[in-house]
Amino acid sequence: AKMEVETRPISAYVARKCGYRFDNRKAVYGEEGSYCWDAVAAAYLLYPELFEDHWTACDISEEHLQDGSLMPCEQGTTLLNLPQAKDAAAFRQNLYESWLALDFAVKE
Repeated sequence: AKMEVETRPISAYVARKCGYRFDNRKAVYGEEGSYCWDAVAAAYLLYPELFEDHWTACDISEEHLQDGSLMPCEQGTTLLNLPQAKDAAAFRQNLYESWLALDFAVKE
């Protein structure tokens, strides 16, 4: 929603390309927003201070990976780091500021 009110080309581009994800997230999970997981991974690498490591046992199978499920469970044989934002508002602000700082020309 915040990206939609911005007038910069990157804002319109992100809203146009990712807007449907917000609607899907609301319908499926009741959440008001969504994140591009690639952007979250990049933020973790660039701004590790915004995150807290969260090591989680997961049951990984080809079937789960096909639909993007990691299947956290106590009996999981794979230990994954699923970092969590220390402060969700600070993380979102950093994400928006990073996107808006891009000098981006959209070719239609």
